[in-house]
Amino acid sequence: MIPISEIDDAEIEEQPTFSDDWENAQLLLTLFKTDKFQPPLFITLGVIGDNLLFDPSLEEEQVLENGLIIGWYDNKVITPISNINLAVNSNNSNFKGLKPQSIVKAISMVNKYCGAIVHALDTLVEQDDDDGEIF
Repeated sequence: MIPISEIDDAEIEEQPTFSDDWENAQLLLTLFKTDKFQPPLFITLGVIGDNLLFDPSLEEEQVLENGLIIGWYDNKVITPISNINLAVNSNNSNFKGLKPQSIVKAISMVNKYCGAIVHALDTLVEQDDDDGEIF
């Protein structure tokens, strides 16, 4: 038997939230006592036919046949690699299986471009002027 909450989360008085006071945030570097911390990235790819879309827009997602989420950490693809239906809000249900070649092509794309993405994100962090804003 699966335990089910008797409380309707949509009807509770106050939804729990996180603090967005970045000035009081604790750096993960100090928390993990390391000099360099790189969180993993999770990349979304859309699949339509033999084509792959890197980070598809909401409109593009509605016509996709399949989607992939691929993890990237320490300069390499990591698990999990998950296929998902990205067109969940579409009346056009195109969800199909994946060809093995599409998975190989997707991993190759992530290996090719994620290093540049990490570099760009690191550059943004280095340019931060400590004004409390994220970007």
